[in-house]
Order: sequence, then structure tokens, then C-alpha cells
Amino acid sequence: MMLSDISSLSSDEDDQEPLRRLPRRIRFICNRENPFDLHDNDFKKRFRLNKTTVMNLLHLIGHTLEPRTHRNKSLDARCQIVITLRFYATGGFLELIGDCMHIHKSNICRVIRRVTCQIAQLSRHHIKMPHNNQELMAIKQGFFNIAGFPWVIGALDCTHVNMPMLNCIETEKDISACDSGYPCKPHLLSPVLNPINASQEAYNTAHIATRNTVERFFGVLKRRFPCLRNGLRLKLDTTVKVIVACGVLHNICKEQDDDIENYFEEIENEEEDNFTFNEPNDNNNVNYSLRNALIATVFAR
Repeated sequence: MMLSDISSLSSDEDDQEPLRRLPRRIRFICNRENPFDLHDNDFKKRFRLNKTTVMNLLHLIGHTLEPRTHRNKSLDARCQIVITLRFYATGGFLELIGDCMHIHKSNICRVIRRVTCQIAQLSRHHIKMPHNNQELMAIKQGFFNIAGFPWVIGALDCTHVNMPMLNCIETEKDISACDSGYPCKPHLLSPVLNPINASQEAYNTAHIATRNTVERFFGVLKRRFPCLRNGLRLKLDTTVKVIVACGVLHNICKEQDDDIENYFEEIENEEEDNFTFNEPNDNNNVNYSLRNALIATVFAR
């Protein structure tokens, strides 16, 4: 190659514009407020649990939530728990919760799913039936003290959790005093639909007072965690875990004396459905034997 050709090549390269590099993206990381700096009443209004209960929860599951690194102000376990509790306490859109805490919606979604899963796994320790005769007798005595209804170990009812993207689902427990939406069985005592004497009236009065515990429980649960009342815009699997997690937290609060019934002026009972189970005219079969025996002996007038 001749010298003139090399000179020409060099001049052509000089005429070309240099490659431009895109400017480096600058990450803005907002400072997050510490919710534990709030006054105790303000903290409980926002998260529905007091600070002591939250710290006890942190002790139970915090080790499973800690990030691997604390670079870029990653969310620690305590922050993840209060984010999830804030969602339970509002049921609001994830964007709104993220805006309040200066966290992106995608991170909020992941945090809620992760923390909810860990809380729900505590159900084996905090949602359980009695294990021995001593516990069983204590529960029976507790129900009997309400209105003199014997042999009851639990109350059965259902409540609906609104899922805007899916059909409603209902949560219920297999226990032994139920409303008229359930059939009467030897282990499942329903009220008398059309009482005809004083004994049946007395049975119904005691039955209603005894079963009111489960209606009030649903009222307390939805008042403490309004996400169950307002609706859950989550995947079905996560929604089920949220319901279980709220039950776990309710029982933990009972164990910690973290009461919410006195915190709000009134806790309403859960509204009943209008559905009733049609009883046959002849209720002398085995399904009604225990109920008839109770009416004829314990509630005889």
C-alpha cells in the first residue's frame, strides 16, 4: 500500500464521529422513615399490631427474611414485615403502599408474598384443635359458661373474602355448633327453624348466644385486617395464604394480649347469609337425635 493511500485512510477515519456512550443511569434511593418512631397509637392504627407483637413476630420469622446483602438500602426483615402488615391493614393497591414507603410496586408484591408465606407456615403452632382431654374440657367449659349449652367444642360459620378477579371463596372450620345454613347432624347442632314450644325456644336462645362467638370472631378479624373485607387483588395461592396468615396473627395477638376489641369503639358481628337448610317434617331420625335429647333434658321447660 502506498503512503498516499494510508494518508487517505487516516483522513477518512478522522472524519467519522466517535461512538457515543449512553449516559449511565443514576439510581435514586429514597430514605425510608422508621415506622417504629411513630407513637404507639399511631403505629397500631397503621399496622393493627402493637410494636411488641411485631418484634415478637420478627423474632419468629425474621431470620428467613433477612436479605443476603445490605447494598442499595435493601429491605431488612423488620421493614418487610411492616410493609405486609400495612397491606393487611388496608387491602389497598400495591402502588399506594409503595408510594407511602418509597418502594416500587414490584418489590411490594414480592415482599407481601414472601412474608405471607412465612407467617402462614406458623399455622401449625397457632391454629390448632385441642390436643388432650384437659384442653378439650376447658373449651367445653368455656362454651358452657356462655349460655349453658353443653358439649360444645367449637362454633361453625363461614365468611366471604372478596376476590375481584376470581369467584368468592369461603373459609370455615370443622367444629360443632352451626347456623341454619348447615344440616343438623349428631356432631353438628343447628338451631330449630320453627320452634313450637318453650323448650325449643330456650335451646335456640342458648344456641344463638353460644354461636355468636364465631360471628364476632369474623367481625374482629375483618376489623383488624380490612384486606379481608375490602378484597384481595392477588393470585389465588397468595390469597389463601393471606387468609391463613391473618388467622395466625389474630391468635398471636390473643396470646400476646394485643387486644383490638377495646381499641375500636365497636366490633360488629359478621353479616349472616340468608341461606337456610330446609329441615324435613319428620326430624326423628338419627341426625336429630342429639338435638332432640338436649331439648328434652337440658332445655326442658
